[in-house]
Amino acid sequence: MHPLQCPSHLQPGTLVRHYKGGLYRIEGVCLIEATLEVGLLYRLQQGDAMDVLWMRPAHAFDEWVDAPQGRVRRFESFTSVRAPVSPPRPADL
Repeated sequence: MHPLQCPSHLQPGTLVRHYKGGLYRIEGVCLIEATLEVGLLYRLQQGDAMDVLWMRPAHAFDEWVDAPQGRVRRFESFTSVRAPVSPPRPADL
């Protein structure tokens, strides 16, 4: 059997943000039995569902999706996600 190939930017331990806002950690690489595709196991990093392990085909992490803000990647590396800019406080003006 061949070793599982995982994209270098999606290695286990990587934090990613879903386009809807959730922060997830890549937990591991798996083989999807039905299709023999490489899958990624990932876990939510906040909220009530942190004990749930999710799985998605590896290629789906880089897919483009239509969102209210336009066409975006389904997941972005957390380090590449820009923090929202806060408006200046009255004391700073």
